[in-house]
Amino acid sequence: MALRGHPDQLSRRQMIGWARDTAAPDTPVSVFVSVDGRVVGRCLADRPRADLVRAGIGHGRYGFDFAFPDGALPALARCTIAVRREGDGAMLPGSPRSLDPIAAFDEDLQERLACALAEPVDEIELDRQLAFLLDQAQQLRRARVEPHGEGTERQSRPRALVIDSVMPSAERDDRTGLLAGLGRRLSCRVNKLIPMLLKR
Repeated sequence: MALRGHPDQLSRRQMIGWARDTAAPDTPVSVFVSVDGRVVGRCLADRPRADLVRAGIGHGRYGFDFAFPDGALPALARCTIAVRREGDGAMLPGSPRSLDPIAAFDEDLQERLACALAEPVDEIELDRQLAFLLDQAQQLRRARVEPHGEGTERQSRPRALVIDSVMPSAERDDRTGLLAGLGRRLSCRVNKLIPMLLKR
């Protein structure tokens, strides 16, 4: 029995694809999914796919959408995911697929973290989770303030807030325009003093 299909989309949440038995096109194909050789679930490829109809592949009801159970995928290791047909174990074309370990704070990781924190826990576990999150938040704040170790030097410098009767001015108050503004004010004063000195 010839097996057609493909695992089109793969993420840490789900695998979407299609499978069709050309010898029995009206019978949905049952497939099972394995991660590194360990079976983690099964599903039936019977979902309608408009793209398959447009491509002339039968009635198009050959799609599957498999949701990975919690803990099925290793977070910090590369894994191999295979889709096979039930009964004879025939490999779906385009399978197996590889999935890289989590290396960024992407949407998948955010969703998994949110789900983990949404689980009901007792007060001791809640305190442990809060302590962990607060510690991570402090580390992120330090990393943002001190991207290359420069924050410590900046924080060690004395700072002062000076309030006077002059209206705020970008040229006067910002660091880049401070010297330029001071020079212009001195120049104006000198220009006023020169005529007075010449009259004497």
